[in-house]
Amino acid sequence: MNEKQIFNKAYAPALLCYIKAYNNAPLGSHLKSTLKKAMRNSLEQWSHRTPELVSQEAEKLSKKHHVDLFKTRYSGRGKCLKKYYLNKKGKKIECLNLVWEHTTPLKKLIESLCKYDNIKAIKDTLNSYSGVCWITRKEDNKLTRKGYKNNRLGGWRKCYKKCGIIIKRKP
Repeated sequence: MNEKQIFNKAYAPALLCYIKAYNNAPLGSHLKSTLKKAMRNSLEQWSHRTPELVSQEAEKLSKKHHVDLFKTRYSGRGKCLKKYYLNKKGKKIECLNLVWEHTTPLKKLIESLCKYDNIKAIKDTLNSYSGVCWITRKEDNKLTRKGYKNNRLGGWRKCYKKCGIIIKRKP
């Protein structure tokens, strides 16, 4: 089994518990809201494995720092230096050059998962999830400016293409 399959097998039963509790919680309740946040937190941890996608620009940046992004998890996001800028109040703000980008927003994944009440369907959904991609801060800003921060109408590939983001798949 590869890393993705191992994670999917381990996380699917936990997600099923969250999904059942979420679907049974009263509509609009604080409980429903906290269960959705817990599911999101769990999926964030689930996604912290080695990525299968890297943008061409992120790879160029990482090579300057002798970092292989296909072997770098979320926790390694600071390896390619940080940049700083001044906010409106003149305060120095740290900003990472690389972004761990969910190609399909987790909100959409959660919506898909909440339709199911069995492990097989959850595993299938996790297996088909487009995954995460290392992109540069500049590329992330382009996605945001074009309205793709939390929405990928037409799919993530189309949105990336419209923003000029070229993706490389793990060899």
